[in-house]
Amino acid sequence: MRVVNMQHRKTRVNADLNGLGNSDGKKRILCIWRDLEGAVYHEILKSNEIINNARYQQHIANLSHTLIVKRPQWLIRPILPPYNATPHSPN
Repeated sequence: MRVVNMQHRKTRVNADLNGLGNSDGKKRILCIWRDLEGAVYHEILKSNEIINNARYQQHIANLSHTLIVKRPQWLIRPILPPYNATPHSPN
């Protein structure tokens, strides 16, 4: 049997943060790469930046370098996207 507490809790937001969690009031995009052990690589993008083909390739290169440092036991394994998918890029 599972009991769920459905009480609504009020949260306070600091007036300086504009409800977005950062001090400048602008939204950010979090790109995170993770495996079964946890987060491997992350990057915070500005709201006007998009993930295009060049950005995706740079993320893969940064991820590869980070894996060499954080997970050296994975050096002999290939790193491929799921189903060998090509990155999404707007036309």
